[in-house]
Amino acid sequence: MSSTEFYKAYSMVSNAIADGKIAEGKAGYEELINFAKGDCKNLVAPVIPKFAHHFPDQLDKAINALLDLCEDESSSIRMDAIRGFRVLTDHIPESISRVSSLLTQLLILEDDEELKVLHSTFGPIFASDIKQASQAVFHHIKNGSAQLKEKTTQFFAGQVQKCKKAIAADMELQQYLIDLILDVVTEAGNSMTGKDLQNLFRTLTSFEVFRDNKHPSLLRRVKEAVEAIATGEATLDNEEAAKRFRECLIVGGILTSKSVDCMDIPALLFSKLETGYPALGEDTVSELVKICTRANTYSKRMTETHAEKLFPSVYALFGSIAEGKVNLQACECLLFLIHNLGAKKANFAKQMIGLEGVDETDQLAKKAALLGFTASLSKELVLKTSECKEELKDLAKKIMAMKKGEEKQELKKKQSQCKRTLKCATNVETMCDFLKAGKIVSIPVVLSYGGRRAKPTKEAKDAAKKVLGEKRKRGKADAKEAEGIDKLHMSLDDIVKAEKDVVKKQKKIAEAKGRGRGKGNRGGRNGNKSGRGSRQQRSKSQPPKKKKNADAKRNAARGNRENTGRGRGRKSSQQGNQKRGRQQQQQQGQRAGQKRKRNQQQQPQQQNRGQKQRRGGRGRGRGRGRGGRRRRN
Repeated sequence: MSSTEFYKAYSMVSNAIADGKIAEGKAGYEELINFAKGDCKNLVAPVIPKFAHHFPDQLDKAINALLDLCEDESSSIRMDAIRGFRVLTDHIPESISRVSSLLTQLLILEDDEELKVLHSTFGPIFASDIKQASQAVFHHIKNGSAQLKEKTTQFFAGQVQKCKKAIAADMELQQYLIDLILDVVTEAGNSMTGKDLQNLFRTLTSFEVFRDNKHPSLLRRVKEAVEAIATGEATLDNEEAAKRFRECLIVGGILTSKSVDCMDIPALLFSKLETGYPALGEDTVSELVKICTRANTYSKRMTETHAEKLFPSVYALFGSIAEGKVNLQACECLLFLIHNLGAKKANFAKQMIGLEGVDETDQLAKKAALLGFTASLSKELVLKTSECKEELKDLAKKIMAMKKGEEKQELKKKQSQCKRTLKCATNVETMCDFLKAGKIVSIPVVLSYGGRRAKPTKEAKDAAKKVLGEKRKRGKADAKEAEGIDKLHMSLDDIVKAEKDVVKKQKKIAEAKGRGRGKGNRGGRNGNKSGRGSRQQRSKSQPPKKKKNADAKRNAARGNRENTGRGRGRKSSQQGNQKRGRQQQQQQGQRAGQKRKRNQQQQPQQQNRGQKQRRGGRGRGRGRGRGGRRRRN
């Protein structure tokens, strides 16, 4: 098949369409489709989708021809064929579902340029009909290969984010997409990777229909799907299973914050980690346990019933980690949970760990086990603390000797990590000391990784407000002494912060005692500080005091004589300036006497007006300036 034959068939089809004789062009269009297997593939790729809507009975052949071109050896022909699918769906919207299914299979392409063309083609098709495209996409998420599932979930999450305005305006569409997600994760959740579940769950929780708390039946369905995945994990002895369980924990925490009880998920976690944690990395175990201690997930909603259910598995996991390879971060989180859960059900918790009990033999055995756990932790703490301190010294020397750069930033990161480890060791030691002393209390400890902070009580908040004080009123210092800090109900960081605020407050009070509102040499243009101003300017500032003693008047007059009279009082500190100032004062006195004589000769009305102007010109503004040093003659 030569290019001449191609152009002949093309002219036949285009002329038939232009003349409105579609049937006459059918044969020519079939010839064009057949060119997809000939030598004119580069010409036929844009033409097939262009005329496809005129011949609906040839749609299947047209789609198959484009699909064959997508598998061609030439990259340019493949990209032209991919672009042709968008033209096809623009003219035939009912083909979106089928085209979306075909384009989804191409998401595993490795060539970057082809992937860009694919996304730029598939994106608008998805946005034109989200329902049809999503249905085709989820078919491959459910039944596709692991690689295709990963690429497809990423594409779906990205497209939902791009179309969020259109989706946010359609609650029915949100409900439809959530149904698709829940069906897929319920059936194939345990065969997905943690990243796949993360993409789907983040998309689900971003919908307004999930966030508005007005659809309790929907929240229950989400809970059932998440618990199905968590229960389906037989053991947590591999990293991928742990990642899937992590996503279930996160969604369960969000549901718990919406008053949907999902405490079965952390209960499953602790029971499965007891046997599976040795096969997992330390960071993985720590991350899983951290989620349960954060205030916005489970720990804030734990009740006495939950404490009785969770405490045994938490304590058993703590014992397993303390006896084996010690994981300090996990132990910190578990000890925090032991204290906070035990405080809700104190008698039950003390009997479990051997601090109390009816059977003395059983109690002694449990207490001996507890002391063994804490002893092994103490040994590890001593080693870890000494190592971190030595490492911090070395890092500090290297950082001081090094110039700015990426290597220095890396050293600073290591330094921060060492500091967090030291803080973790301190927290573990504190909580172990409470257990040794036979106490289980809700400790307001700030965890090393920035987890849950114990909220201060009302008394602690009131104390903090008194320490901070109120803003000083205009021209007056707040002379109230800072009151004491209620350290009993505050965390260590809050106590340090409050003490710093007290010191700042005391410094401000000391400065305020030596600060006056006098009229010194540092004047203002508008009379707001000191210096001369007009009557109108004085009226904007605070009114002058009615009573002044003789000393105050004398000092004010001396201060005014040092000013230039233009509202910008300049300090004369040198002797030459002082001499010139005295000469200027004498000249001003002479001019003032001459002016008074002239005014006495004028009419009474003019004399009164002149007096008013003179009084206005010599007015002094009342402002908040520091009292300047007055020169005494």
